[in-house]
Amino acid sequence: MGLFFFIFCVELIASAVGTASQYPFLLRMLAMPGVMLLFSVGLVDNFLKKAGMSYGEAGIVLPAKDQLPRILAYACLGAGFWLVLLHPCSSAIKTIFPYVKKWEYKDNLLTLILNYNGVLPVARHAILLYTLLLLSIAEEFLFRGFLFKYLAKHTSAFSAICLSALAFSLLHINPLTVVLTLPLGLMLGFVMLRTGNIVAPITAHFIFNTAVVYIYRNS
Repeated sequence: MGLFFFIFCVELIASAVGTASQYPFLLRMLAMPGVMLLFSVGLVDNFLKKAGMSYGEAGIVLPAKDQLPRILAYACLGAGFWLVLLHPCSSAIKTIFPYVKKWEYKDNLLTLILNYNGVLPVARHAILLYTLLLLSIAEEFLFRGFLFKYLAKHTSAFSAICLSALAFSLLHINPLTVVLTLPLGLMLGFVMLRTGNIVAPITAHFIFNTAVVYIYRNS
């Protein structure tokens, strides 16, 4: 529960930075993912020390060259699998439970970056990719780096995947997003299990989020 509370605080801090209207929009967009990443790395370092685990045990290491093909394969297949299922699953949920439509997340900061007129289009896309990458690293350090590995050390791999995915989804707060994020968390946990290296779920997470923004931002 302590980890859950601290991660929730990280989400709130990042949201506060992202929505603090007294600061310029681009400054907020550049600062928000950095703030979340710094807090995430600090939390992971703290909890790893308390749990008596090394970064290597948590899979937070650079992969060897011979591991890269396997990592990229699992990352692309995992992200692609859930990307294909996302739209039909979302449509099915909204058809079966029509009231969830009121929870659709329409005011997406990442979409606002792409629509921002203060900088050149290439700069908007660069800022967007920077934001998506840092957020992917921050979340994966917490959920697939420390939490998954810690749970796998004390329970079964299946339980570790399920529990880390549940924590990951619940912290997205929006009810519809929570439901749709749970399978993503399960997929990322499976990718981490099969590769044992944090680079794999980070890559899968980044590919998935980037594809979602560019494919679904106008839908």
